[in-house]
Amino acid sequence: MPKIPPQSLATPATKVLAGVLLILLATAPALCWWGDGKDACLGAYSWARVGQPLTDGPDGKTMVSVRPLLFTLSCLPSATLLPLPAPDESPFVRLARAFLPSLFGAGCASMFFLVLSRLRVGRRASVLLSAALVFTTPLWIYSRIHYSEGLQTLLNLCLLYFLMERESNPQRAALASGFFTGMLINIRTTNLLLLPFVMTGLVTGDTTTRPRRVRMWLWAIAGFIPWVLAWAEFNQIRYGSPLVTGYEKISGWRNPMTGLFGQILSPGKSIFLYAPLTLAGAWIFLNQFSANSRKFRAKDPETVLAIAFFANLVLYSSWWAWGGGWGAWGPRFLLPFAPLMILPLAREIAARPSRSLRNLTVTLCAAGLFIELPVVLVGVHPLLQSLGLLDRAAFNTSPVSGGIADDTILSNYVPDFSPVLMQFRMLFQLAPRAGDLSMDLSAWSGEHGPYRIPGFTGRIITSDPIHPDLWFWIPGKASQWGYPLGVAIALLLLGCLILASEMRPHKNRD
Repeated sequence: MPKIPPQSLATPATKVLAGVLLILLATAPALCWWGDGKDACLGAYSWARVGQPLTDGPDGKTMVSVRPLLFTLSCLPSATLLPLPAPDESPFVRLARAFLPSLFGAGCASMFFLVLSRLRVGRRASVLLSAALVFTTPLWIYSRIHYSEGLQTLLNLCLLYFLMERESNPQRAALASGFFTGMLINIRTTNLLLLPFVMTGLVTGDTTTRPRRVRMWLWAIAGFIPWVLAWAEFNQIRYGSPLVTGYEKISGWRNPMTGLFGQILSPGKSIFLYAPLTLAGAWIFLNQFSANSRKFRAKDPETVLAIAFFANLVLYSSWWAWGGGWGAWGPRFLLPFAPLMILPLAREIAARPSRSLRNLTVTLCAAGLFIELPVVLVGVHPLLQSLGLLDRAAFNTSPVSGGIADDTILSNYVPDFSPVLMQFRMLFQLAPRAGDLSMDLSAWSGEHGPYRIPGFTGRIITSDPIHPDLWFWIPGKASQWGYPLGVAIALLLLGCLILASEMRPHKNRD
């Protein structure tokens, strides 16, 4: 692959970063701490003050946070420099708290742009797909809240980018690959599974001497070891043992076919539903593979990581919480690999551009934006909380469950309970009085309904009100919106203008 001068990509990559960041800040949430992110933020807050990452446990008891090191550290600025969330806090405090998750999301777009540029994808297509990675997939949602998926996606892209340098700059590629793999295990311990694939990807296709391969492995190990030591030390601080992560007591394994179906095809968690661009990527990949399977020998870095993706897919599909928990929007365990699923589409655009392919890409981008936008406009947490209460009532009682220990059964498998459809219902129920979410489910769970839930009345009302999930929204104080709303509009317009400027045709540009 021809070497691309770094300076030729620095400015456009920075503009992509700035444009996406401004849009993410314009659409930042009112509340960015809940679910796993709330635990990590409380752990960071406690760690900075008492030297131990503590969080709220069951029955109001305090417990050690199980969230990994980098996940906890990513919450540290928000947890220590800003006050804890309060109903009367300033909108600009909310905006500041959402800055770091937004920066991770914008970083994903910028790194994806660099990866696409290395693959010789045209400038306009690279900018479009980079922005689409954020705004037409659940990455938009996870760039608004303190979850680990945004940071893990960014680190995966950094790993892919440096693996692509293995021929032009082998020493740096090996050191950086080991470094980012080490960072990834401090986001999620199961990322240890990546290590053998990374070590293989560094030397696969290398026709030079064995000593050079050994040197590359040694450089990779040198980058990896510091993060392994940090991982072990954090475990020692929390549990008194370097090998105890805290997840041992909450592990449970099931038939992987259930999770595979759920994450790929189910109406509640399918990656193709939540990120339509991945459908085109998967279709193109399967067509090319069936036409010439020999072409897909493990010689390209993206192919190596794609194999690692399938290994992760099987692993998480075997876990009892393969859906990511009732507080998760979409298949969050697959989200860090979404860029890999879009790459075949990008390669096809670069190799055989056509109007039909361009129209397909734009259509899928529009579909993804249509799915994600309601979650940005209206807080998704009340919906997920409601579905969680419903699913717990139905736990192992409906014919759908089949005895599977998963606490998101109905919303995963029953189309009428799909979070995508119910989120639109929430959007239409939004009223000036910001009333509680009330869903009439008697047709589903009554005496003659298909899913009988003992003691269930057919109506659920969440404790959280429906309201716009935007940082400038102040309940009952519409007169105070003016200045924050003006700032949000300015950020949004400026971000769109920056991205549009990079998509305009220029001389000497693809």
